[in-house]
Parts: sequence; structure tokens; C-alpha cells
Amino acid sequence: MSKYLFYPIIFLLSAVQAAFLPLNLVLMTLILWWGFAGSAAEVFIWSFVAGLFLDLARGTFLGASSLIFMIFGLFFWLYLRRFDYRIPWLMAIYVVVMNGIYEKILLGSFWLVRLVVLAILTLIIAFILNNFWAWERQKGKGIKLRN
Repeated sequence: MSKYLFYPIIFLLSAVQAAFLPLNLVLMTLILWWGFAGSAAEVFIWSFVAGLFLDLARGTFLGASSLIFMIFGLFFWLYLRRFDYRIPWLMAIYVVVMNGIYEKILLGSFWLVRLVVLAILTLIIAFILNNFWAWERQKGKGIKLRN
């Protein structure tokens, strides 16, 4: 998927999240996308833009989500040094912890039910993405025959 396709996806998720959903799908999508990012600069740019989209859609203080997302991106890069991001349950734990911190900072409280639903959704999406990316990596290699 192209990196330019990511911006409309985040914009739509921000609008839907601000209008209808209590789940933080933007943060979940960001964290899942960070695993496939090419560089730290891309992570910070995507975090900044996604935070601005979310703040504009919610009508909250402009830049608060961007700052928090960028700090979470830094923690994610530190996390990558110790753990493999492609393990779905580790990604789910990271999403739940970061979403709990985000909700506590910006909303003042968090709901355990939301965190459980977000963890299950993250597990499903991470599992699908890992299988898709593994299939994409294997697709170009083909079958090697001995001479």
C-alpha cells in the first residue's frame, strides 16, 4: 500500500471516530502502520498529521493528539529494539497500554471495555496484516529449482 493512501485513511478514520465511535481507531491504525514504516521520520510525520486530523475532527485543542502520538511513536521505536512488532499479541498489548494512557491524559478516564474491544480488533488486524505482508514478500521470490 502506498504511503500516500495512508493520509485519506487516517482522515476518514478521524472523522468517523469523532462523529460515531468511542474507540481510538486512529491510534490503533497508526501503531499498526508504524510497524511497516520505512524510517523514524515517516513515523513522526504520520503521527503529527494524524493527530492534527483527529484534533480538527473532534474540536479539541489543536496539537495535543499530535504531541502525544509523536511521543508514542518514539516509544514504539524504542519498543522495536527489544521486541518483534509482527507478533500480534505484543502489538495488542502495546495498543492497549498506549490507548489507556492517551484516554487518561486527554479524556480524564478510560473504559476497560473499550480497551478489550480494541485489543481484540488489533489482534485480528495484526494477524491479517502479518499474513498479507508475508504473502507479499514470498510472492516475488518464486520457486527456486536446482540445476
